Amino acid sequence: MTTNNDEKYILPYGKLIRVMVDLAGKTARQVSREIGRSDSYITSVIYNSAPPNTELLVEIARACGFELTLTGHGHTFEIPTADELKQLYDGSRLAITTITDPDGTKSIEVEWKKLEDIKKEIAERKKHATDRDKRLQELKSKKR
Repeated sequence: MTTNNDEKYILPYGKLIRVMVDLAGKTARQVSREIGRSDSYITSVIYNSAPPNTELLVEIARACGFELTLTGHGHTFEIPTADELKQLYDGSRLAITTITDPDGTKSIEVEWKKLEDIKKEIAERKKHATDRDKRLQELKSKKR
């Protein structure tokens, strides 16, 4: 099978995993051992109709030199392994903010933030909204 970076494939999970193992130049047994499973694990996944869970699929892909990503709407997100998530976590949370520009264009900002910083931002937004509501109420009262 010849591949290049521009080709896209839609394959059942078993075939996809078989291709990743083959392209990595490894045996199913080697990959099974690298992800800490029994020697026959990858072979059973290849021939089983049920897909592995996302965490295992990420580990299999990484063991074969691939990354699992989500792509769409002009963005690409890499799906980390469970171990990578633990390293990233360290008291942080993934903060996802939708931003609407004045021209109506929407974009997404994704970053890791400390939980206490997120709580402060939420408190500030609530305070700002409360202050705004009070000013509006005062304006309405003056008009009467």
